[in-house]
Amino acid sequence: ETTLPVGTTRDRFTVALESLTQLRCGVDFFVCFSPERVNTGRTFTDLRRYPKLVGGVDAQSGQRAAAFYEHVLQFDERADLPRPNGVWVMSTSEAAEFTKLAETTYRDVNIALANEFSMYADKLGVDFYQVIEAANSQPFSHLHRPGVAVGGHCIPVYPELYLSTDSDAQIPRIARAINLGMPAYAVRKLGELIGDFRGARVAILGLAYRGEVKEAAFSGARPLADLLLAAGAFPFVHDPLYSDTELEQHGFAPYHYGDPCDAAILQADHAEYNQLSPSLLPGVRCFIDGRRMLPHRLLDSGIRVGAIGMPFIGGDK
Repeated sequence: ETTLPVGTTRDRFTVALESLTQLRCGVDFFVCFSPERVNTGRTFTDLRRYPKLVGGVDAQSGQRAAAFYEHVLQFDERADLPRPNGVWVMSTSEAAEFTKLAETTYRDVNIALANEFSMYADKLGVDFYQVIEAANSQPFSHLHRPGVAVGGHCIPVYPELYLSTDSDAQIPRIARAINLGMPAYAVRKLGELIGDFRGARVAILGLAYRGEVKEAAFSGARPLADLLLAAGAFPFVHDPLYSDTELEQHGFAPYHYGDPCDAAILQADHAEYNQLSPSLLPGVRCFIDGRRMLPHRLLDSGIRVGAIGMPFIGGDK
């Protein structure tokens, strides 16, 4: 139950088990791959909602794994699936491995397309979120939302596992480059307003890779801080889920509401950031919203606000 490059279950684990034990797979023991398909913060909900995929290195391995999962799991009814929700037996372990890489790489590629579209929308002065809403009203369009970074244990990592076994792949490689470049784009967007970064105090709001989840794996906070430091700014990080000590352990100087700052970049969509006001960020002249939360108190204050995929509003450029 993990995520692996295609072929790992059969060609590495099964071979190693047979070599170390002198037992035979399919006779003395059985091997099946079953990808985890859950998200941080909603594991048990996802276990019920998504089909459990199993793929054995042989037919009996797959059947035995299916019997186990059918015994221990319960599934929600879903009318949107082509067959009943439950344990779905794949033809091989490779098919199950590939499925997990395909579904996660699809998301990374879709986010990259949204990010590329959002940068074009910025050039046009168009609100890309209006475009998303309009395009997705047609049932064959499923545009994702753009953002300042793609973080977490899964989406930034699993396309690399796919690419490790498919040397001919092009689109996932390009998508990875686009998504890795979004923190730099956010800093450039901020630079359009603040000009010279030297000596500027910049608050990065959110260490977590996504809202309400205390997990910093591949968070956009690190590349943002590094880019700001390289430009001569002083980055500070705020996150309601982390103590000052924890922020320092991650290598960041903590930011507290009420501390002076020249600019801010919203990195994680924590709900409390909807209530941001100028009094919490004294001195802030410009605000880059990397998750398009658009706190209304900032919008009404005259502070120059820009979001990924949305023109600047408020204040003077």
